[in-house]
Amino acid sequence: YNPFDNTAIKILYGTAFRAPSPYEMYYHDGYYSMMENEDLEPERLTTAEVVLEQGFGQHLKGSVSLYRTDVTDLIYQVLTEDDLLQFQNVGEAEAMGVEVNLNANFKGILARAGVNYQESENITDEIELVNSPKYSGNIGVSIPVLAEKLFFTVEARYVGERLDVWLEPVDPYFVTNVILFTKDLIPHVELTAKVLNVLDAEYYDPVSSEHEQSSIMQDGRTFQVKLTLKT
Repeated sequence: YNPFDNTAIKILYGTAFRAPSPYEMYYHDGYYSMMENEDLEPERLTTAEVVLEQGFGQHLKGSVSLYRTDVTDLIYQVLTEDDLLQFQNVGEAEAMGVEVNLNANFKGILARAGVNYQESENITDEIELVNSPKYSGNIGVSIPVLAEKLFFTVEARYVGERLDVWLEPVDPYFVTNVILFTKDLIPHVELTAKVLNVLDAEYYDPVSSEHEQSSIMQDGRTFQVKLTLKT
């Protein structure tokens, strides 16, 4: 719906599912500590979203979205009466949030920024949802260095404090990546070079309950090169 020039309002609704993995359905360790569950059902998700998009002249565009997500039949590991761990459909969760994005395009220079605030709850246990930050954000700039053939990009991502499976807080983190990308600089060849986590930040992500640790340190500074040949 377009009530004004450069203004759009969207109402979105969707459903999705996640099928249980073979590990969740069939794995057991000889029934020493885990047993399989071949009756697992898919996790099911419904989401509703209202989006307001607004253009500001020729070079700037922003959006604000309000969303709600409901998840049923969440797959969790539980302890059975036989003192064995088993994946079962026992969880429900909901999340509500607001997301704001801003995109700019000026003389080939692309810039973007976004922030997100979210409240999420494990309805089954009436606690905050594990590994679900309230605050997150991103920012990035891409600059054409050589006549639309060589691009230099800097992007950064912030993830706020989250809970691990033991309901202990995991520290927030800020990670920056640098990317160099060629397009038709050499005929039929695309080259991408990345330095991920260029500042070598130390950060952790929560993991599932079968790990000895509740969170695992992620990669430090990492170099990647990708060469693509196009016919």
